[in-house]
Amino acid sequence: MLSETEELPIQINADLVSKYSKDLLVKHFKFLAHTFKRDYQKYFPLKITDESDLLYLIHLSRSLEALKDCVGFTDHIKEYKNDIDSTYLVTTLASYLLSRKSKLTLEPVSANISKKADILAIIDNQEVYFECKNPKTDILAPIVKEHEKFYEELHTSIFKPCDVFITYNELDDKQIQDLKDFLKKKIPFITGEGEILNRNGVKVEITNVRDKFTDIGSVQLSMLLENYMEKALMPTTLINRNGVALGFTKNNVNAYKNIESQIKNSKNKVSKDKPLIAVINSEGLPGKFSDNVSFVNTLFNETKNTSFTGILFIRWQYSFEKLIEYEFTYINNPFARNQLSGISQLFTSNMTY
Repeated sequence: MLSETEELPIQINADLVSKYSKDLLVKHFKFLAHTFKRDYQKYFPLKITDESDLLYLIHLSRSLEALKDCVGFTDHIKEYKNDIDSTYLVTTLASYLLSRKSKLTLEPVSANISKKADILAIIDNQEVYFECKNPKTDILAPIVKEHEKFYEELHTSIFKPCDVFITYNELDDKQIQDLKDFLKKKIPFITGEGEILNRNGVKVEITNVRDKFTDIGSVQLSMLLENYMEKALMPTTLINRNGVALGFTKNNVNAYKNIESQIKNSKNKVSKDKPLIAVINSEGLPGKFSDNVSFVNTLFNETKNTSFTGILFIRWQYSFEKLIEYEFTYINNPFARNQLSGISQLFTSNMTY
């Protein structure tokens, strides 16, 4: 239980508190409460039972406290109202750059340019601008809509209390009708978990057989689920209504159009004589990461995207031992009008903060 945080009734699971200094937790959450004030309740959970949520908030507190004296900090905090995940990406990169002794300006204003980049860093006496993109929402939204349609078509075929998970390449209206007829015939005879269909790019699995349908309210979870065999992230939606649970994963989804769109939207943020690096959260990209990296290399030539010095992919993970561990992949643009020397050495994978 933690309540000493500027009147915010923040509660932390006792098992989590036991792993961390309570005094430090109070310090972190007081800082966040002071920084975001009543907006804290809009952005972040008041009840923390998950380890990843706690580490995320500790890292957020540490990072923002480190950045609080940077020019543009107040404007940066205001950006959380627009998009929490994208702004946290900026916070994460900025705190990393600051830890590498870079001098930073957040939300820098460039002369005669109305749009703003996210970060201006002075690296080896060079001005380098960073524009951060978090494509996950843009990629998931249309697929979630597709999964909603599938759920509405198929949930009436679940006559027996069991959870069904469907993995597919593409499903047209006829295939959905065929799948609906298959489930109507097969589900009543289900006795246990396992695969009940795997052909023509469609796999159906029973993941749980229950005693009865239990209405837990309307639940929808969308995510990019890791496929360890393929080393790829797959768009996945879990939907449960009136006790009927269906999960969907779409195969062979790539992020190429979205990456190109993210890069296009990063343009015209700084003057043409300044180095600009587009930063993309690779956790938000479906498909194989190696394929996404290869695609980025095709976007550069003598006449296209020369305003970008390079593209930086970033992802991270939390732990109690290291708090945060980064994984960077920097792709230099050999055709950039503004080249930088030694920038790739700044982004070394597995650095901890």
